[in-house]
Amino acid sequence: MVKVYKKFRISNYSFNDLIILSLAIAILFMHPLKMASSVLSFIDEFIVFTCLIVYVANILIKRNSITKTEFAIIFFFALFIIVGLISNIISGIIRSSSAIALDIISFSKFTIISLGGFYLFKNTKNITTIFAITVKIVHLLIITGFALAITNQIVDLGMRNEYRYGIYCFKFIYMSAGIFSWYCYLFLLILTIDLMQNPNKKTFFYIALHMLTWILTGRSRAFAFIAIYLVLAFILKMHNTHHKPMKIHLKYIITLGVLSLLVAWNQIVFYFTTETQARNILLRVGFNLSRDFFPFGAGFATFGTNASQVFYSPIYYMYGMSNIYGFTATDPKYLTDTFWPAVGGETGIIGIMIYAILLFCIFKHLYKKIVNSNLTSFIMIFVITTIFCSSVATSIFTQNVTIGIIFYICMIPSLQINKTKI
Repeated sequence: MVKVYKKFRISNYSFNDLIILSLAIAILFMHPLKMASSVLSFIDEFIVFTCLIVYVANILIKRNSITKTEFAIIFFFALFIIVGLISNIISGIIRSSSAIALDIISFSKFTIISLGGFYLFKNTKNITTIFAITVKIVHLLIITGFALAITNQIVDLGMRNEYRYGIYCFKFIYMSAGIFSWYCYLFLLILTIDLMQNPNKKTFFYIALHMLTWILTGRSRAFAFIAIYLVLAFILKMHNTHHKPMKIHLKYIITLGVLSLLVAWNQIVFYFTTETQARNILLRVGFNLSRDFFPFGAGFATFGTNASQVFYSPIYYMYGMSNIYGFTATDPKYLTDTFWPAVGGETGIIGIMIYAILLFCIFKHLYKKIVNSNLTSFIMIFVITTIFCSSVATSIFTQNVTIGIIFYICMIPSLQINKTKI
């Protein structure tokens, strides 16, 4: 990597290369940038829009054929949108076209970047150097973050959240420890991709150091996902020792999912059984909406999504949520703390089934594109397991850090191709 990194000369890079480099770096600081400037709050939307343009251009102009899996993704996504719009009409809950459009855009991000992301990097000749620069920045963030996280336990650096598990939860330069925890996930993914490029002790050192920093966020997600990562690493080593291909099996997903639940069990019980907790309230109201507006739900921009928060939904008044802390029109910070109840509340049982099939098609598409070794299988099993586990308690498929996760996953085929040319 060092040799590749030293080759960097800005004059040798095309405009396309510089845009991708800028986006790759911006993703690492997406949330702080969003908080700093309203202009920079559209980084993830810009990435998704670029992927859409690139995908359409490759299909319509360059005449690349659509695979059966891609067609299935497009079909089920379109069907999901149709069901949501039907729900808006049937439910009678009045929502503005702007609110509905914002909700559709939020739901479309994961699908669009999963389709167009691979084409975005396809003709990027300097992708290896771009990734190398990104890894250097991640290394710097890890070293700095670890030093500050340890210091923060002794002296308040203004980087503390609440006190959990006997430690002060570390939030670094991000708004909260919960948000930083998601970026820790992204950094670990980048380090693992780097391990594919550079399998050496230095990379393992950064992974280990980063896990320690992640634990200091005090989030149950950190403990659960690190446990999944380590178990998968053991399985990977066993496959490599016996020279057997590591493939995605349902038993892996279920086993690792159960492991995640066991590690985070105390927090899960707390959030989902305590009646005053946000996720418990969202779960109950989402179920009630699915029942009361059976089988289509209340429609887009009505419940549990960013659009229902920005354009405050009448549902929150109807179901008595508007006076609860974290759900009010002036302080709606907990309204998007879940995913499947939001899907069920807005599109009903039909929408849940369609979206589940859509996700299956998307992950099948990603798997076919990147998996050609045991390490890439490891990456995909880790991502699929952790994302599905996260969907129980967060709006994982619509939040901006997920765009970063898929952005780097889509980079893998180009990195592998260019590695063979060096």
